[in-house]
Amino acid sequence: MTVAWEEPDWSAPAIVRAAFTLRGGGFSSPPFDGLNLANHVGDDVESVLFNRRKLVSALSLPAEPVWMNQVHSEQVIEVTSQAVPPVNADGSLLPAADGSLSGTADGSLLPTADGSLSGTADGSLLPTADGSYTREPGVVLAVFVADCLPIILASESGDEIAVLHAGWRGLASGIVAQGAARFSSPATYAWVGPGIGPCHYEVGSDVRRQFADYDNAFSAGRDEDHWMLDIKQIALAELQSQGIRDISVGDRCTYCDPGRYYSARRDAECGRMAALVWIG
Repeated sequence: MTVAWEEPDWSAPAIVRAAFTLRGGGFSSPPFDGLNLANHVGDDVESVLFNRRKLVSALSLPAEPVWMNQVHSEQVIEVTSQAVPPVNADGSLLPAADGSLSGTADGSLLPTADGSLSGTADGSLLPTADGSYTREPGVVLAVFVADCLPIILASESGDEIAVLHAGWRGLASGIVAQGAARFSSPATYAWVGPGIGPCHYEVGSDVRRQFADYDNAFSAGRDEDHWMLDIKQIALAELQSQGIRDISVGDRCTYCDPGRYYSARRDAECGRMAALVWIG
């Protein structure tokens, strides 16, 4: 089976490589069926590892993606190449100069927030963050999503990149500002990928109170004191507030298309897609 993915439609320099995975082409069984890349959702670990290796091979990634333990925070970490193991074309790890392997394909030696190497296959010791940034070629940044928004940022010359996992909690906490603040020169380009649309994203007043400045992003909900949230509108406004000039926002809803996308709100138990970006 062929790995299903799409290239973000944005204006970033050609040196910036990016991909967004779809549901097709993986080996996970229901309810994770397809190309589930997350090992924290209850899927069979071997299936997830196979899917990840297949992804690395299909996209000819220069290194294993730097996965994170995502907690809907505003935390954005910087990743350097020193902590990322290189890979062969088939997704297996290349040995270090002494013949040892500096990491494992299950992510067990990915960088923690302090730069040390540790982690487990279940993700319990992965760096806890919801965004990552790098200025080093060959480092593959990644976030998991299944309704929340994937946001990719790039500088004008393409020598700095970041990827963010942006749900309502992350947006309310300021993850866009935190991501933009990592750049030494202003971020110029942004891509906002598929996420749950206002057609299905019903929230309560507790969420609306978090976004007092964004009334236009809310419309009347189906139930009393509930609202339909256009989370992409908030993400767009947050990006604009950081001075990002060139922003591409897709209109596809993850809830509406079960053949292409996982959706946590639609299915409760499901897999995760991934947004990836690297400097080629």
